[in-house]
Amino acid sequence: EPDPADSTFEFSCSFSKDMNDIEPVDFDATQEATRLSWEKFWMEGGAVDFSECTDPRAFELERRVILSQYLTRIQCSGSFPPAETGLTYNSWFGKFHLEMHWWHAVHFALWNHADVLERQMKFYSDILQNARQTAIHQGYKGTRWPKMTDREGRESPSNVGTYLVWQQPHPIFFAELLYRNTKNKQEVLDKYK
Repeated sequence: EPDPADSTFEFSCSFSKDMNDIEPVDFDATQEATRLSWEKFWMEGGAVDFSECTDPRAFELERRVILSQYLTRIQCSGSFPPAETGLTYNSWFGKFHLEMHWWHAVHFALWNHADVLERQMKFYSDILQNARQTAIHQGYKGTRWPKMTDREGRESPSNVGTYLVWQQPHPIFFAELLYRNTKNKQEVLDKYK
């Protein structure tokens, strides 16, 4: 509990499925880790610079590109595909909408942040058995990726969602982007074949 005389209140916490004795990192360490993480993000990723452009709309376009990179990093760069609207608004009950995953993730590879896309690709591996069961249930061979799903890859109830197909090629396209962004091509081929 903060002292009533204090003008600021700092705290750290951690979230875990299991009770553990891990001490949360203090505020100063968290702040420094955050600073370094953002520095790495901006210094290692792609960028746009329209400072030499004479078109009066250039500044606004550059501002929007940079803002978009910032917003997608804070809202869409976790280990799971983001909800349909990221974290801005909790639409569709906060469920992942895999048809939207392409819009939320493809740019990470194109801006030299393939590590974010790689982290999210694990979700497809984790739910592979569910996706295979969906395909069998619907009379298909192979895999049917869900449309609106929870963290375990279970389809949310819908009279049409489970039959939509536009999210099916996403993992293939993501794997292609990862292939293009790596020096170890064989590792990507082996991992996603």
